[in-house]
Amino acid sequence: MNSTSQNSKKSRFSLRHLAVLALLTALCVVGRLSFTWIPNFKPVTAIVLLVCFYLGLTDALIVANLMILATSLYLGMGYWVIEQMLAYSLLVLLYFFLMKLKPLRYPLAQVIIAALLGMVYGFIISLFEVFLFRFSSFWAYYSAGIPFDLMSSFGNLVFMLLLIKPFIWFNQHYFDFSKKLTSK
Repeated sequence: MNSTSQNSKKSRFSLRHLAVLALLTALCVVGRLSFTWIPNFKPVTAIVLLVCFYLGLTDALIVANLMILATSLYLGMGYWVIEQMLAYSLLVLLYFFLMKLKPLRYPLAQVIIAALLGMVYGFIISLFEVFLFRFSSFWAYYSAGIPFDLMSSFGNLVFMLLLIKPFIWFNQHYFDFSKKLTSK
Protein backbone atom coordinates (compact mmCIF):
# COMPACT_ATOMS: atom_id res chain seq x y z
CA MET A 1 0.00 0.00 0.00
CA ASN A 2 1.54 3.30 -1.01
CA SER A 3 1.54 6.44 1.09
CA THR A 4 -1.15 8.16 -1.01
CA SER A 5 -3.72 5.44 -0.38
CA GLN A 6 -2.76 5.34 3.31
CA ASN A 7 -3.34 9.09 3.60
CA SER A 8 -6.72 8.86 1.88
CA LYS A 9 -7.78 6.00 4.17
CA LYS A 10 -6.73 7.98 7.24
CA SER A 11 -8.54 11.10 6.10
CA ARG A 12 -11.78 9.24 5.23
CA PHE A 13 -12.73 9.09 8.88
CA SER A 14 -10.92 12.09 10.21
CA LEU A 15 -11.84 13.53 13.58
CA ARG A 16 -13.91 16.20 11.86
CA HIS A 17 -15.77 13.60 9.81
CA LEU A 18 -16.48 11.46 12.88
CA ALA A 19 -17.73 14.55 14.72
CA VAL A 20 -20.14 15.31 11.86
CA LEU A 21 -21.40 11.70 11.91
CA ALA A 22 -21.84 11.85 15.67
CA LEU A 23 -23.80 15.11 15.42
CA LEU A 24 -26.01 13.73 12.65
CA THR A 25 -26.64 10.59 14.71
CA ALA A 26 -27.51 12.74 17.71
CA LEU A 27 -29.86 14.80 15.52
CA CYS A 28 -31.59 11.58 14.42
CA VAL A 29 -31.87 10.33 18.00
CA VAL A 30 -33.33 13.60 19.25
CA GLY A 31 -35.65 13.77 16.25
CA ARG A 32 -36.92 10.24 16.76
CA LEU A 33 -37.42 10.65 20.50
CA SER A 34 -39.05 14.08 20.12
CA PHE A 35 -41.75 12.71 17.86
CA THR A 36 -42.48 9.40 19.61
CA TRP A 37 -45.96 10.67 20.44
CA ILE A 38 -46.87 10.83 16.71
CA PRO A 39 -46.80 7.35 15.14
CA ASN A 40 -44.32 7.08 12.26
CA PHE A 41 -43.93 10.85 11.85
CA LYS A 42 -40.21 11.33 12.40
CA PRO A 43 -37.33 13.19 10.73
CA VAL A 44 -35.04 10.16 10.84
CA THR A 45 -35.55 8.77 7.34
CA ALA A 46 -35.20 12.19 5.73
CA ILE A 47 -31.95 12.83 7.60
CA VAL A 48 -30.54 9.41 6.75
CA LEU A 49 -31.44 9.80 3.06
CA LEU A 50 -29.89 13.25 2.94
CA VAL A 51 -26.76 11.87 4.60
CA CYS A 52 -26.68 9.17 1.91
CA PHE A 53 -27.04 11.76 -0.85
CA TYR A 54 -24.51 14.27 0.47
CA LEU A 55 -22.03 12.16 2.45
CA GLY A 56 -22.35 8.71 0.95
CA LEU A 57 -23.60 5.20 1.53
CA THR A 58 -21.24 4.24 4.34
CA ASP A 59 -21.99 7.36 6.36
CA ALA A 60 -25.74 6.87 5.96
CA LEU A 61 -25.52 3.26 7.11
CA ILE A 62 -23.45 4.30 10.13
CA VAL A 63 -25.86 7.09 11.11
CA ALA A 64 -28.97 4.94 10.59
CA ASN A 65 -27.75 1.95 12.55
CA LEU A 66 -26.26 3.99 15.40
CA MET A 67 -29.52 5.93 15.65
CA ILE A 68 -31.53 2.72 15.91
CA LEU A 69 -29.21 1.32 18.57
CA ALA A 70 -29.17 4.55 20.58
CA THR A 71 -32.93 5.07 20.51
CA SER A 72 -33.54 1.41 21.31
CA LEU A 73 -31.66 1.87 24.56
CA TYR A 74 -34.34 4.37 25.52
CA LEU A 75 -37.41 2.93 23.78
CA GLY A 76 -36.65 -0.72 24.41
CA MET A 77 -34.75 -3.55 22.80
CA GLY A 78 -36.25 -6.53 21.08
CA TYR A 79 -36.24 -8.50 17.86
CA TRP A 80 -37.59 -5.40 16.08
CA VAL A 81 -34.25 -3.62 16.50
CA ILE A 82 -32.60 -6.04 14.07
CA GLU A 83 -35.57 -5.69 11.72
CA GLN A 84 -35.28 -1.91 11.81
CA MET A 85 -31.53 -2.03 11.21
CA LEU A 86 -31.96 -4.35 8.24
CA ALA A 87 -34.90 -2.34 6.87
CA TYR A 88 -33.03 0.97 7.14
CA SER A 89 -29.96 -0.60 5.55
CA LEU A 90 -32.06 -1.88 2.63
CA LEU A 91 -33.77 1.51 2.33
CA VAL A 92 -30.43 3.32 2.22
CA LEU A 93 -29.07 0.85 -0.34
CA LEU A 94 -32.15 1.33 -2.52
CA TYR A 95 -31.82 5.10 -2.26
CA PHE A 96 -28.11 4.88 -3.06
CA PHE A 97 -28.85 2.98 -6.28
CA LEU A 98 -31.67 5.39 -7.15
CA MET A 99 -29.22 8.29 -6.71
CA LYS A 100 -27.52 7.16 -9.90
CA LEU A 101 -30.58 8.33 -11.84
CA LYS A 102 -30.24 11.88 -13.15
CA PRO A 103 -33.68 13.13 -12.00
CA LEU A 104 -32.75 12.42 -8.36
CA ARG A 105 -30.24 15.25 -8.56
CA TYR A 106 -33.18 17.66 -8.24
CA PRO A 107 -34.48 18.40 -4.73
CA LEU A 108 -38.13 17.86 -5.70
CA ALA A 109 -37.31 14.36 -6.96
CA GLN A 110 -35.51 13.63 -3.68
CA VAL A 111 -38.60 14.70 -1.74
CA ILE A 112 -40.90 12.48 -3.82
CA ILE A 113 -38.59 9.47 -3.53
CA ALA A 114 -38.32 10.00 0.23
CA ALA A 115 -42.11 9.97 0.49
CA LEU A 116 -42.34 6.76 -1.53
CA LEU A 117 -39.64 5.15 0.59
CA GLY A 118 -41.92 5.55 3.61
CA MET A 119 -44.19 2.97 2.03
CA VAL A 120 -41.23 0.78 1.07
CA TYR A 121 -39.99 0.81 4.68
CA GLY A 122 -43.39 -0.43 5.89
CA PHE A 123 -43.38 -3.11 3.20
CA ILE A 124 -39.93 -4.35 4.26
CA ILE A 125 -40.87 -4.41 7.96
CA SER A 126 -44.07 -6.29 7.10
CA LEU A 127 -42.06 -8.86 5.15
CA PHE A 128 -39.81 -9.44 8.15
CA GLU A 129 -42.76 -9.71 10.53
CA VAL A 130 -44.69 -12.16 8.34
CA PHE A 131 -41.57 -14.28 7.92
CA LEU A 132 -40.73 -14.21 11.63
CA PHE A 133 -44.21 -14.95 12.95
CA ARG A 134 -45.32 -17.17 10.05
CA PHE A 135 -48.52 -15.24 9.41
CA SER A 136 -50.68 -16.93 6.81
CA SER A 137 -51.37 -13.84 4.70
CA PHE A 138 -48.78 -11.20 3.98
CA TRP A 139 -51.23 -8.87 2.23
CA ALA A 140 -53.68 -8.89 5.15
CA TYR A 141 -50.88 -8.00 7.55
CA TYR A 142 -49.41 -5.36 5.24
CA SER A 143 -52.76 -3.71 4.49
CA ALA A 144 -53.44 -3.32 8.21
CA GLY A 145 -50.26 -1.22 8.46
CA ILE A 146 -50.89 1.01 5.45
CA PRO A 147 -52.18 3.97 7.55
CA PHE A 148 -48.89 3.91 9.50
CA ASP A 149 -46.91 3.65 6.27
CA LEU A 150 -48.81 6.62 4.86
CA MET A 151 -47.97 8.58 8.01
CA SER A 152 -44.32 7.61 7.55
CA SER A 153 -44.46 8.79 3.93
CA PHE A 154 -46.07 12.06 4.97
CA GLY A 155 -43.39 12.54 7.65
CA ASN A 156 -40.64 11.87 5.11
CA LEU A 157 -42.21 14.40 2.76
CA VAL A 158 -42.54 17.11 5.42
CA PHE A 159 -39.10 16.63 6.93
CA MET A 160 -37.40 16.32 3.56
CA LEU A 161 -38.98 19.63 2.53
CA LEU A 162 -37.79 21.21 5.79
CA LEU A 163 -34.28 19.75 5.79
CA ILE A 164 -33.18 19.67 2.17
CA LYS A 165 -32.17 23.35 1.96
CA PRO A 166 -30.11 23.23 5.21
CA PHE A 167 -28.40 20.06 3.95
CA ILE A 168 -27.58 21.74 0.65
CA TRP A 169 -26.12 24.71 2.53
CA PHE A 170 -24.18 22.50 4.95
CA ASN A 171 -22.89 20.42 2.06
CA GLN A 172 -21.47 23.52 0.43
CA HIS A 173 -19.89 24.81 3.65
CA TYR A 174 -19.08 21.85 5.89
CA PHE A 175 -19.80 18.40 4.46
CA ASP A 176 -17.78 18.41 1.29
CA PHE A 177 -14.82 16.53 2.74
CA SER A 178 -13.43 15.48 -0.63
CA LYS A 179 -13.10 19.10 -1.80
CA LYS A 180 -11.50 20.17 1.48
CA LEU A 181 -9.06 17.25 1.42
CA THR A 182 -7.90 17.91 -2.13
CA SER A 183 -7.43 21.63 -1.46
CA LYS A 184 -4.77 20.96 1.22
